[in-house]
Amino acid sequence: MKIRSVNILKLIGWIQIIGGITGLGLIGYLLLQTVEITGAILLIYLIGISLFIFSIYTGNTLVFSLDKSRGLVLTIINQLLQLIQFSILGYGISYSSGAELLIGLKGRSLDFNFAIVVSTFIMSINSNHVFLIDVNLFAVLILVISIILYNRLKMNSPHCS
Repeated sequence: MKIRSVNILKLIGWIQIIGGITGLGLIGYLLLQTVEITGAILLIYLIGISLFIFSIYTGNTLVFSLDKSRGLVLTIINQLLQLIQFSILGYGISYSSGAELLIGLKGRSLDFNFAIVVSTFIMSINSNHVFLIDVNLFAVLILVISIILYNRLKMNSPHCS
């Protein structure tokens, strides 16, 4: 793999690691602000913690593991989870780890948001949230780059026929 590709992998990996760490900090802050933790709230927090730990693991695999193809597969999964954010009829989820460039609809207006070194986790169950559907263009970019690098890696692999 070329040096440029390795640097791109490391950058993507570090974005996921930093995003996961800031996400765990966000969950910790939210836990400290929560007065009463019910079963549903605990489940939501556990899902958030799991997603951010997965992001750290994924980034770790890209940066420190020799098995870059595994790191890329995990990155593709992680980015797919961040691709769409929605809130419809009181149910929804928003998850991003590291950065986001969102475009979509919020209520009846166009929604646009950009943030770097940020993590987001919102999960709503039977709430009064407004209609929201966003596409994370940053996740699309990382997804496309990861698929291209994965295909390059597989083409250069001695196991390909």
